[in-house]
Amino acid sequence: MMKKLLLFVFALAIMGSTIAQKAGRQQAVATKHSPTMATNVIDKETSNTGNLPTTLFQSESKGNTALATTLIGSARNIYGGLLVFQNCLTYNKDLDNIMFTHRGNDKGTLVPFGTGNDIIVANSVDRGTTFHQKIAMTNGLANRYPSGVFYNPVGNTDTANTYTLVCGPLNTNSVWDKNYYHSGKYDGTGQNHQEFATDPTYLELMRNGLTATSDGKFHVSGIGTVLNSASTGYTDCRVFDMNGTWNATTKQVDWAAKGEITPNIVAASTGLIYIDGSYTKAAWSKDGSVGYLMMLGGDNRPASKPSITPIVWKSTDKGTTWTILDYFNWSTVPAIREHIYPTNMDTSVYKPYFEEASIVLDANDKPHIFGMVRGASSSNVDSLNYIWTRTSTGTMPDGNIIELYLDNTNAWKGTWVDSISAESVPYTKSPYVSSPDNIGWDHRLTASTNEGRDEIFASWTDSDWIFWGTEAYDLNPDLKVWRHNINSTSVAPSPKNLTANTDLWGLVFFHFTAPEVIATSDTSYELPLVIADINTSGLQADEPVYYKYVSGAEVVTGINNHSAAKASIASVCYPNPFSGSTKVDVTVEKAANVTISVTDITGQRISSTNYGTMTTGKHTLTIDGTNLRSGVYFYSVTVGDQKFNGKMIVK
Repeated sequence: MMKKLLLFVFALAIMGSTIAQKAGRQQAVATKHSPTMATNVIDKETSNTGNLPTTLFQSESKGNTALATTLIGSARNIYGGLLVFQNCLTYNKDLDNIMFTHRGNDKGTLVPFGTGNDIIVANSVDRGTTFHQKIAMTNGLANRYPSGVFYNPVGNTDTANTYTLVCGPLNTNSVWDKNYYHSGKYDGTGQNHQEFATDPTYLELMRNGLTATSDGKFHVSGIGTVLNSASTGYTDCRVFDMNGTWNATTKQVDWAAKGEITPNIVAASTGLIYIDGSYTKAAWSKDGSVGYLMMLGGDNRPASKPSITPIVWKSTDKGTTWTILDYFNWSTVPAIREHIYPTNMDTSVYKPYFEEASIVLDANDKPHIFGMVRGASSSNVDSLNYIWTRTSTGTMPDGNIIELYLDNTNAWKGTWVDSISAESVPYTKSPYVSSPDNIGWDHRLTASTNEGRDEIFASWTDSDWIFWGTEAYDLNPDLKVWRHNINSTSVAPSPKNLTANTDLWGLVFFHFTAPEVIATSDTSYELPLVIADINTSGLQADEPVYYKYVSGAEVVTGINNHSAAKASIASVCYPNPFSGSTKVDVTVEKAANVTISVTDITGQRISSTNYGTMTTGKHTLTIDGTNLRSGVYFYSVTVGDQKFNGKMIVK
């Protein structure tokens, strides 16, 4: 077995730290954020020479839980599913069909199917109760990191008349020299295989955000990089995109020439650039006419260099050309500025650092970017990747889930969604064994929409590490989901933990969600969800991994935004940070009882004030912090049956 080390970020490594000596930051640590060397396994395996076979697995449910799991199949190892921005799980409403794409597996006695070089698609036409596996592509070559989508001709509702498209990088003699694009009809006929050479300088891996739109257009993006001689960082990068058109005569995709974008990225004095290429991804309107392409990097356009933030391009001609959006200072968004720490040398300067990000478009073709954001601790151009974290047992959270979106005036707005309790798992803390380094993971933050795209969803993992008795890492991940209705003036509900107190409690490893959720009623949605069972192979990352579909992951239940008592918080608490007292503006749309409670970072309630029934209109409420010590606290505003949470910092 041969392994090649690449600097594609999927987990976080922590290197070097200094304790910050700022008031109110007693547990905060200034830490260099560096990419983990991701091991990409290139197995030499035999090809499958038979017909394209199928196999069937059925669901099981145990214990007192609404969640049921269905074994989809197994992959030769975890490496093909490490990266959440691959589009491995998809749902098509017209067909009511769920599809999951993964590598095959010819090792072991538990559900082997195909080989590790084969690309498998598994379909369910009964909402995840059963899955049928098929080999979508077999050629004996080292096909890796697959993404897969349906192409459903307009007006078709018969799965038999649909096509599947899979794509990803191909490795020859330890070099990522090609990317494969393979399509075929659902019944296994009409197979078409195409390969395109990578740029020999950048060796781009085309696997990010594969999309098929209703106009018969196909899009996939990727990033290519150049390592320095010591393989410790990047000196150059390019963003690539491929656009294809369905040919109704030949029944295959005609791919246009590969597009290339040269981003203007900040470089340190060492020549290394600041990027996080793992989260490069495009999102498209339903008809494919408008697209937004996002990457994370240090934007070199302003005089005061930012840390790693979203850089966004827009296309209005179906991906033929791209125009970069004007530079935007993300620290000016209150939802970010009020929830991150300033730099250590100048507390009036805030530099957001985006550790993770995902993007979708809403019904108005406006982008929604979800980021896992914390504060960079330095303004020095050689230290822009130093961030505020905490000690491994500290209880001060700094990571925040933030929603950023363009409103109808094309102004960026933001919403604070949640705090992150546990840090991403660096390979040094991971129990998932591999060589030379164990496999770590991040929170796998992803965004989805409903079919009409007026409901926007974000999902990510987090761990109640205090309950599990571990260090403050996401070692026992649960799935949290948050939703935002773009037509509602009310503050969105608090995030929902879908897996706590179920059979999947702390077991949501290397999960995938679909770009589109399933509507189960007018007021309820189910999130298509696949998790990786890494325990069956004894936490050995080089052994087979088993993928399971999770049914019953309901993200909205019985909430009717048109009939429920509504309330909106016009602002988060202000000032923040503060000493003495802070205020919260609450707008009550229907008379309701209002309370505010304050808890510390351990969850212990500090105070609770019941304001009784408040009338319709805007009310300014005061939180008294005169008796609170410096540090981080959480407040909850309850209006009727709705609850809104926030974080506040006492100086």
